[in-house]
Amino acid sequence: MDRLVVNGVDVTEFVNQHDPWYPLRTALHVTSPAEMRDAWGLLTKAWATTVVRAQRLPGRAPHQRVGGEWSFIETLRHLLLATDKWFTLPVLGGSFHPFGLADAGSVDFPWPGIDRTADPSLAEVLDARADRVGHIAQYLATVTDADLTRTVDVLENGPTPCASASPPCSKKSSGTSATPPATSPASKLPATPERSWRGQDPTGGVKPTAGRVRRRGWRRAPG
Repeated sequence: MDRLVVNGVDVTEFVNQHDPWYPLRTALHVTSPAEMRDAWGLLTKAWATTVVRAQRLPGRAPHQRVGGEWSFIETLRHLLLATDKWFTLPVLGGSFHPFGLADAGSVDFPWPGIDRTADPSLAEVLDARADRVGHIAQYLATVTDADLTRTVDVLENGPTPCASASPPCSKKSSGTSATPPATSPASKLPATPERSWRGQDPTGGVKPTAGRVRRRGWRRAPG
């Protein structure tokens, strides 16, 4: 957080010191290729820790929803679709992975190549996610300022600046819109720094602004 003022008092340093998402929160506001690479490192490290915890869950636990929120596997499948929508197709010219899962607002969109009957295992989804993460890492290793100035066509959204579609600037494709979750079916994962299987951003729904703090609601999984 760069600056937060509450009732005329600058509490930036205090909040950052007590914020379990700091410095990961800085990944939300990157603009240059170097900042993107640094932010991507923070995000992949956070996700790696969560994946290890999820792999320790028994049986079908990774498929289980909690409190109306998506399961861990559903979260990863939505990240696949989001990554492909915002990055794989428009930036790399690739295709959708069949495991991709749309949210309630996009479930009726005719996503090409998506298998709506798919019921993959955790290992299968993790392999698919790892493939996409690898492509993102390769792209970020060589991306330039000039690359980010071009406009790409994003399904459902239309023309979009490449800088907004490229991870980690795009919260959708990078994983910051579905942050590393911690609430398991049996509450087996720690509550911080992660929030839930399908948290909407790494601030836990709190969006800091100068002089005030605005809380944003959590979206539930469809169905």
